[in-house]
Amino acid sequence: VVDHCKPDPCLHSGWCVSTTNGYTCQCTSRYTGKNCQTYVTTSTAQSTTSWIKVTQPTSWKKITLPTSWLKVTLPSIAPTTAPTDHCKPDPCKHSGWCINNGSDYSCQCLSRYTGKNCELLASASG
Repeated sequence: VVDHCKPDPCLHSGWCVSTTNGYTCQCTSRYTGKNCQTYVTTSTAQSTTSWIKVTQPTSWKKITLPTSWLKVTLPSIAPTTAPTDHCKPDPCKHSGWCINNGSDYSCQCLSRYTGKNCELLASASG
């Protein structure tokens, strides 16, 4: 795999992203161009949004931006709780097999036992 970002071609704290066919530079809001070489003046500034997706980072680059340039918005994430395991501790007696059904449990009993928790000796029919 060729890393087109070595040496780093991006100027003015631009972030280099190596692609299959070359590279792209993610420029700070003050610069533009293939290598972030052009200073953005008020007359050339445009309102743009840049997104960076890192799937398999091979190296890290630290960039420092003035806080006025940076805006981070995080989606709200609803808290979740782990599902309850009704089979812990195991309620089934006499080597019964506990099956967690989400909101409850059931016991698969050996043929000699019955009851919710395999606690009863099955009566012999005769």
